[in-house]
Amino acid sequence: MLILAPLRSRFAIAVILWLSILLLIWHRGASLQFGPWKHQPGPSTLKQAPAQSQPSQPDNRTGAKSEPKRPSPPPPAPKKPPAAAASAEIEQLLSSISKTTSYFVNDPLPPSHFNKMGERLQILGSWIEAREALSGTLTTSQKEKLVDQIERTTISLLPFVRNPSLPKETRPFDNLRRSFNKGSRGIVIASNKKSFRFACHVIHNIRNVLKSDLPIEVVHGGENDLPPSYRKFAVGLGTNITTVEAKKIVDDKHLELEKSLSAVKPFAALVSSFEQVVLVDAESVFLQKPEAILDTHTGYKSTGALFFHDHLYGKGDKKERHAWWRKCLSYYETTSTLSRCRAFNQGFAEEADSGLVIVDKSRLSTLLGLLHACWQSMRRVRAEWTYTMNDGDKDIWWFGFELTRTKFTWENHYAGVVGWTDQNADQINHTKVIGSTTAHTDESDKLLWYSGTLLVNKAVNATLYETPTHWMIDGDWQGAVEGGHASIAGKDAIDLTPDEQKVLRESIEGAEQLNVRLQKFTLS
Repeated sequence: MLILAPLRSRFAIAVILWLSILLLIWHRGASLQFGPWKHQPGPSTLKQAPAQSQPSQPDNRTGAKSEPKRPSPPPPAPKKPPAAAASAEIEQLLSSISKTTSYFVNDPLPPSHFNKMGERLQILGSWIEAREALSGTLTTSQKEKLVDQIERTTISLLPFVRNPSLPKETRPFDNLRRSFNKGSRGIVIASNKKSFRFACHVIHNIRNVLKSDLPIEVVHGGENDLPPSYRKFAVGLGTNITTVEAKKIVDDKHLELEKSLSAVKPFAALVSSFEQVVLVDAESVFLQKPEAILDTHTGYKSTGALFFHDHLYGKGDKKERHAWWRKCLSYYETTSTLSRCRAFNQGFAEEADSGLVIVDKSRLSTLLGLLHACWQSMRRVRAEWTYTMNDGDKDIWWFGFELTRTKFTWENHYAGVVGWTDQNADQINHTKVIGSTTAHTDESDKLLWYSGTLLVNKAVNATLYETPTHWMIDGDWQGAVEGGHASIAGKDAIDLTPDEQKVLRESIEGAEQLNVRLQKFTLS
């Protein structure tokens, strides 16, 4: 359930709305949970305070003190039938929602108001919760009114929810939510022509090497992003693989998705037919089946969202970014997830690695956090703020979830490195690992995945492959070394297990075979 943050005076109408909702549930005596509050006894169960008596005054006729005069009780007000009272309160609630909707529609937010967008999405979520909690109480007409206000507000905040394939549709947000197949889960990969080679590699890694049977959706921004011949090739890489054109589901007018693959990623998660989305970057490499997270990760199962940390590097280099983060979040109390963010609290450059993002859209609060990430990726917002302050989509996820007060789970460690021990020293240095990767673990601290492709270093040589031998977590970031690699040191290097090396070796062999077949495509 949502926990509405303290709002400023301009959102006073929203506070009145919440009080109306609570009053309605309080009077009805329903056994409901709503937001952070549980049902409490109604006014009829409270004890009445005794009336205060007036001080005794002398009797002017006899000089004796008279008994204090008690005020006559007011005549009892005619009682409304319970159904009529409830109906009146519901109408009051709907009126409050209507006024707030008009305010939102007539006072749109500029791109800089990240925190206020978070507030408005929280309020929108409270209305959706009201609709669900009171579904058995509202009349058909009242349900229609409430849904209409939810849709008006959603469209005003997030105009991309309109489906261009259904221009006359009056309830695009409701239909978008209904398009998520109940109980479904799968892998989503955002790709364009430039990243297509690596998208094929990770599909082979997941489907043919690890033998994951999760369905895969390859999402692209449009025809120019991923032409038909590319899509046909991707579908032929294995079973249960489909492609999705994002701008056939969301309105691209405010997005221009074909101009930015990073912007496609949150919308890929949104338009996917899966409820539980394993959003995979094309440059990711897996050592375990992705479904292992969905099946066993207690943090994800508890909160419905799992994010991964980046390397701890560049301390003090991004002061403007940090000042902006803090300003946006200064209106809220610090959450447990934010309190453990070392990059945020200690001034390192970046907090998150978005090469793998896992969200459960069946949870309303998680969906609201995702919608904030999508809003951050709208053309004007990303051009003026998101990509100016951040490195692409890396930090939109945790930021959007914090600003909507949505719970999520961080991985236990900051990123490590998969690569090789330092061979350039006089003797092999087993406390230093070099490599151009960002490595991540599962809850048991076993190597789960890394970003950076299967190449030794994609920035230096686009064709050189070599199977890594070691990895390290929780070491100190050393920065770039000879050959353009990054390095991490200070802990004991961990040998990749024979099974892990086998996975990488087979993935590399498959990538090299795919590269031959991909020569007919223009990968740029």
